[in-house]
Amino acid sequence: MTFNSRNSYMNPLVAAVGKEIELRHILPSSFGSSCQHHQFKFFDKDEGRFRFWDSQNEQITDVDLVGNLDPFNAECRAYGRIEEIYTKYRAKNIDIGIIAIPCYGYIEISSSHERDIVARFGPLDFQRSETNTITPLRAIVKQYSSHIPIDPKKRSIKLMLRDLKTMHNNGLYPIDIRAENYREGRLVDFGMALTEPSCVLRVLDGYMADRERGRGLGSRYIWNWAARMGISNKSGAKGEWRR
Repeated sequence: MTFNSRNSYMNPLVAAVGKEIELRHILPSSFGSSCQHHQFKFFDKDEGRFRFWDSQNEQITDVDLVGNLDPFNAECRAYGRIEEIYTKYRAKNIDIGIIAIPCYGYIEISSSHERDIVARFGPLDFQRSETNTITPLRAIVKQYSSHIPIDPKKRSIKLMLRDLKTMHNNGLYPIDIRAENYREGRLVDFGMALTEPSCVLRVLDGYMADRERGRGLGSRYIWNWAARMGISNKSGAKGEWRR
């Protein structure tokens, strides 16, 4: 299945530059006993708008709001940008390795499949507002990895920091940086990530937008890990580092 890279609300696996990428649409029938972990999230537009001033909300359409802040769409845009990053560096014959847990596609689950899943796994653990009752269950399908967030034998803190800087330098800003969102040293959760062009960054004042961009690299979690390896942060939230 092919996805363009502009409108994450209408086209599910997107970034921001205009290139097309191809990922598998994994059928719900494959979502069976081999599944190791599943998590469903829903987005409420009213709650999403609560973070903005009225003057800012006037500049954001519902389509842009959902396309940027719905966790599913945020993941789609992030992985679309990651694919573009890989393409960019391959064209330069630069090997940057794998900078995030790989994504294989997405699942969109019909109401009949939802009933099958509930019968197989029990009640799904999520809060679904009334505005989301007609929204189908959707999920990003990623490579399974152990629940160990950091394994220095497999991936060092320095490489984790390098991956974050690579994302930031290419307009992808992971926000929710904590141990639970890493698997074997690679980031797995982009549900709160901002990807340029972003309606959030567009309506914020300059210094506030810069602070949002720097939240991931300024995370105390990543720098607590780094400190244990003797890597110091020399400029706060901008995330510069040295060994």
